[in-house]
Amino acid sequence: MTHVTVKGYGGITFADGVRRSRFTAGTPMDSRTSQTSGRRPGRPRADEADDVRGKLKESAHRCFGLYGYEGASVARIAKGAGVAPTALYHHFGTKESLWEETFLDALNSAYSRIEELMLSRPTLIEALDYFLPQPSH
Repeated sequence: MTHVTVKGYGGITFADGVRRSRFTAGTPMDSRTSQTSGRRPGRPRADEADDVRGKLKESAHRCFGLYGYEGASVARIAKGAGVAPTALYHHFGTKESLWEETFLDALNSAYSRIEELMLSRPTLIEALDYFLPQPSH
């Protein structure tokens, strides 16, 4: 029979002297780590936060495109990014702010592609003809 001593909220100390959390029964508290990154649970590092922000923007771009602003719920966007809905509010404040940033990113991307195409034409007239073809009679 194993003797157990409960010590405060943090966990349980077993007779063998190993302290275990209530949430990770059987695993010593000192060895609790995230199985994916080898880190302890908690606030992500700065590079991980940037990754979450990027995943949220990609998911938002996809959701806004498929469902529109109203149909792209915070829960749907967060699920597509693989994060909790609270992460969206942490990184962007509001769904509207995320929409604005996503929209501006799409505009900047389109502008860059147009600029590349225009610069690939030898003259301004040819570039304009490419984008604004003359109607045929």
